[in-house]
Amino acid sequence: MLQQLLVQPQSACHVAAPAGPVRDVVPGGQGAPVVRAQDPRLTGEHRAVQLDRRAEVTGLAALSSTGVFHLGQVAAYLDDESVREGAIESVLSRVTADTRAVMAHSLGTVVAYEALHRLGRPLPLLVTFGSPLGLRSIIRARLRPQPLRTPDGLGRWVNVADRDDYIVSTLRLRKLFPKTDEVLERTHLVKNANADPHAAPEYLKHWETVAPLARVL
Repeated sequence: MLQQLLVQPQSACHVAAPAGPVRDVVPGGQGAPVVRAQDPRLTGEHRAVQLDRRAEVTGLAALSSTGVFHLGQVAAYLDDESVREGAIESVLSRVTADTRAVMAHSLGTVVAYEALHRLGRPLPLLVTFGSPLGLRSIIRARLRPQPLRTPDGLGRWVNVADRDDYIVSTLRLRKLFPKTDEVLERTHLVKNANADPHAAPEYLKHWETVAPLARVL
């Protein structure tokens, strides 16, 4: 059973085939592209995105933050145009014509939203979890493009949230988008461990997060 597809960017990336066991993919491994978008300036440098090709699942791109949401990292992305553009271009360079799904967590969902608006070709699936896209005063009003809308060419958008996740400002992300938008689904609610309800590994334990992949991979 699929249990975990991604852990934090500074450790090995865990992926699993749709019908197979969880696999550990160690640094330096070969395989199809998986994109991991790391939060900006984690080491004080303009390192907005860290990308690897370490997955054994063809057609999956996974974007994640460190699992710790820092306002300084958000500001680096939103205020520094070089950081923002670097993150978006790095993601777009790895989301290829073979990519069937993008998974994004935390600040990675912001990068995914903006990057996929520039993709210019069909993408069957976007899965977002622990997303701050609904944070009105910090993020929502500064997203590009405005007003909010689903990226062109996106076939399905699944959003997953824990009501105790301190980064998720709304459990009704769908209501922030046009009523005519039929791509973004109503938010799927899950219950993560109380110790860290925002953690990516917690979200990836839930069938609501990983089940959509079985239809496209």
